[in-house]
Amino acid sequence: MVKLTERQCDVISALAFSSMNVSAAQRILGCARNNIEWHIGRIKELTGLDAKDFFDLHELYRIAGE
Repeated sequence: MVKLTERQCDVISALAFSSMNVSAAQRILGCARNNIEWHIGRIKELTGLDAKDFFDLHELYRIAGE
């Protein structure tokens, strides 16, 4: 299993809290939209799961909570 960084876990939580709205997640985290998009891409590379897909985000949220 892949170990996610604290920042990646924060991005996952912000996306879940904002109903997968990247702009809202950006405001929650106080960073640029491109930064969120970069983390989403990196998470997908590491896990094969897309944080913009509801079911994948649910699995990522479970992984981040471990």
